[in-house]
This record gives sequence, C-alpha cells and structure tokens, in this order.
Amino acid sequence: GFTNARPAADASLLVDGVPVTRSRNSIDDVIEGLQLNLKKTTAAPIEVSFARDDQAINDKVKALVDAANGAMSTIASATRTSTQESARGPLASDPSARRLSDSIRSVIAAPITLPDGSSMTARSLGVCLNRDGTLKFDPAELKKSLSERPQDVHDALGKIIIDTNNNPEHFLTTNPYYDSLV
Repeated sequence: GFTNARPAADASLLVDGVPVTRSRNSIDDVIEGLQLNLKKTTAAPIEVSFARDDQAINDKVKALVDAANGAMSTIASATRTSTQESARGPLASDPSARRLSDSIRSVIAAPITLPDGSSMTARSLGVCLNRDGTLKFDPAELKKSLSERPQDVHDALGKIIIDTNNNPEHFLTTNPYYDSLV
C-alpha cells in the first residue's frame, strides 16, 4: 500500500504582512487578478511581482475599433440609398439605423469624464475618427497615455465598459478603482 511520507497541511503565507491560510496550494482570492500556485515549502521570503499587460490593453482597444468599424460598415450597407431599387439597402428608409452609426461616432468624439473630474478623449486612448467616418487605432498614442496617465486610461476604459455594456455588474464588483460617483 501507500505510506504517508508527510501528513497534509494547510498552506500558510504572509501577504504584505497579513497571514493567509488556505486548504489548497492554488490561491486566487488574496490579490485581485492574481493566482498564486504554491510549489514548495520555504521559510525564506519570496518576492512576487507583476506588471500591467500593455499588449493586452492594446489588443482590446484595437478589437473595439475593429468591431465599431465592422458595425458601422454593416449599418452603411444596410442603409445604402440609391435611385435603383435593387441597389438600396434593406434599411434605406430607416433613420434609426443611421442614428446608430452617428451614436458610435459621437461616443468617440465626446470627452470621457474621469472620477477626479478631469477628462480624457478617445484620441488619447488611441482611437481617432477618420474623415470618412471610420475609426482608426493609433497604438503610439495609447502607449503614450499608458506611460503618462495609466490610472486615467484604466478609469476611461472602465467608464466605456460601464457606458456601453448592458451588464456592467462584473466590472463594478471586481474593480477596486471604480468610483460610483462617476
């Protein structure tokens, strides 16, 4: 049979001087957004560091721009007008469909109010409005803002999530920086 070389024990650690004890070695409820996988016992301190994933932020903002352009292209095709019946889009006479594209563009043009009362523009998040009404992503501008105003970028993107998402509860309950007064 099997012999127990060592009896099972809870994982015990200090996080910023606060004692933490868990019955498992995978701990994901101590530091928001971080999972600790404990591999061995040690009495010596272990430093854990992490950094913001700028590439993931970049990719998500680009995906937002691509999705908005896709939606506006679909709307433009569906609302296309023409003197030729066969060339008209199925929603050519529907003004509410055109207003949807206008709404997307106006969200991009409007300043985003931050918790401290200041504001950011979509341009400072790397989102620009082209003359033809499409959006363009400028990763250099987003990188500059992430470098100079990282918390403001976080707050602005969070506000966009809240303003555009029909179900913002996840953001509101998991984001320690969210200010309910915004």
